[in-house]
Amino acid sequence: MISRSQIQTISASLLATVASALAIWVQPVVASATAAEKILATVLGAFLLYWVYFVSFRVLRWLYYRKVSGVWHYVTLSESETKDQNYAVMTIGFTDEGTLSYKVVLYASRDDLFQKRNATGTASSEAMDYDKTRDQLNILYDVQKNDDPPRVAGRSNEPRRRGRLRLNLHDDTLQGRWVSVLDRRAISQGRMFAARPDRFARGVDAWIEKTRGEIEAHDRL
Repeated sequence: MISRSQIQTISASLLATVASALAIWVQPVVASATAAEKILATVLGAFLLYWVYFVSFRVLRWLYYRKVSGVWHYVTLSESETKDQNYAVMTIGFTDEGTLSYKVVLYASRDDLFQKRNATGTASSEAMDYDKTRDQLNILYDVQKNDDPPRVAGRSNEPRRRGRLRLNLHDDTLQGRWVSVLDRRAISQGRMFAARPDRFARGVDAWIEKTRGEIEAHDRL
């Protein structure tokens, strides 16, 4: 399997190969072409080369990130005394610039998650990385709850709810730990379980029961 650093290199190499081949094959034809035909050949050649790079880059990127990209449902279990549970839809994709991104819609209950109703807030990634050799995601995220004060553009000193999330891929699920901070003070932490939407309901109850037991056993120490 290709590495992340090789994606652009392979795409660029393929582009150069196609460009060289076109130059060899087309040159005899273009030599006897009219000015208009040369302009048309140049435009069509540029268009073809763009699509060669675009398609090869997208295919290679998909191969690299396919295990984690797309839509997930998840639940978080707080390690506080209340052992709060929160649910969300998480979409892992790419920005317009091609960097990995994370977008989340938060819900208070499982029913709200399944019905996609009464969202309590959103979250998005500020920085994100996927280590394929470890099948590990590391995410720095920003949260905007519906009951938070409206943010003012250009004001950088207002309190912000941020967090760190580390997830590992296990048998087609993502599991890990999160820590949330508000204005640089830790306010909560806990564990997270994510699965594809069609598999989430089958695994979430067992994970909650097991994880709640582990947290309670740790609290008794």
